[in-house]
Amino acid sequence: MIKDLKAGTHLNQVNFGVVSLEEKITRQGKPFKNVILSDKTGTLNAKIWSDTFSLCQIEAGKVICLKGRVGEYQGNLDLTIEESQITPDDILNFQHLQPALVFDIETVGQDFSSLGEWEQDYFLNNLEKNATNRSEAKNKTGLYAFFGFVCSIAAKDTTTGRGIVFHLCDVPLNNPKNFEVKTYSQEPDLLKAFWELCDQYQTFVSFNGIGFDFPYLFLRSAAKRVKVPVKMTNLDRTQHLDLSQKFTQGGRSFKLEALTRFLGLSNPKEKGVSGLHVSNLYKKGEHQAIVDYVSRDVDSTRQLYDLYRQTFQ
Repeated sequence: MIKDLKAGTHLNQVNFGVVSLEEKITRQGKPFKNVILSDKTGTLNAKIWSDTFSLCQIEAGKVICLKGRVGEYQGNLDLTIEESQITPDDILNFQHLQPALVFDIETVGQDFSSLGEWEQDYFLNNLEKNATNRSEAKNKTGLYAFFGFVCSIAAKDTTTGRGIVFHLCDVPLNNPKNFEVKTYSQEPDLLKAFWELCDQYQTFVSFNGIGFDFPYLFLRSAAKRVKVPVKMTNLDRTQHLDLSQKFTQGGRSFKLEALTRFLGLSNPKEKGVSGLHVSNLYKKGEHQAIVDYVSRDVDSTRQLYDLYRQTFQ
């Protein structure tokens, strides 16, 4: 196990996954190969020097069985590979996966009739100006942070499988399978609780989180003066995996329901609830239906994430 290694340890016939392999040259002009190895417990930097090139079979994305010596360089462990052979093992079994947070939000919109004249005009003639059915468009206020609010956020840890739902209501609710429900009477408290959870993670997984969830959360947090962790506004694509951008064809993205049907995964809408129903459910006080739906959405996204890793990583 990488986490248990110490400088001075000699390894004999130990398997590791090869995360990356790069050919380099020392300042003295001596060629060597820089390698990053992994197992379930962590990653380790390694080197192969030119005098042992012929003894080392190695390829990025493969698993190798190696002999080597663990040393230390600039305060970090560094392995010198003396011999290695490629094995038929699956590198997925040797990947160090940092816990990621899979999440999804649900929103509720104001009644269109309750909006002021300027707000109604802006909504219909700017935000929904391309709508073919203006009557139906009036039911979509929840899609915009200006005219809606966050009523529910579900999140699940990819390592432990434990989930949590933050929900806006004043009544007790049942916990969906593998989720704990926490209720709040005010949206700012719900947002604050979610951001505090995010502070515990470095990696996030969503379905359309780049296009919808995070921008909505940012705007609602600004409106309610809720502090957003700085790191959340500067995530790069290695820190936030938006699956809606990974499963595409010809530049066309697909709905989560369509992908789950095609790929044989759990369909979050199989019980007749979708995101467009949430506003009405919330106004009717059917909070349990929303909590159950948002948790199913996260479970389906988690399944899609697992399939993505198995297929493309």
